[in-house]
Amino acid sequence: MRAFSHSLDRKNIYLTGFMGAGKTTTGKLLAANLKRKFLDTDQLVEKKMNLSISQIFKNHGESCFRDIESEVLESLSDYQPGSLVIATGGGMVLSKKNRFLL
Repeated sequence: MRAFSHSLDRKNIYLTGFMGAGKTTTGKLLAANLKRKFLDTDQLVEKKMNLSISQIFKNHGESCFRDIESEVLESLSDYQPGSLVIATGGGMVLSKKNRFLL
């Protein structure tokens, strides 16, 4: 028996919390258990910029990072609802736009 309600089957799951709280580790386990794809927004930002998070902050600043982070989050709407478990960056919820997207 699945622990989640039927309505959750049609929604992606977003994990939020402080940096280092275990969102990625938990997200991978949850995705495997639910047979969903796992994505980490920080990893997607790094891939998009071809830089580490710390390099993005150092070379382009936090504002640039937050803009790219929002773009990445918005792009996740292209996936089938209910197909993903997503670990977000620690500051993802600071943006009103991001909270709406989540």
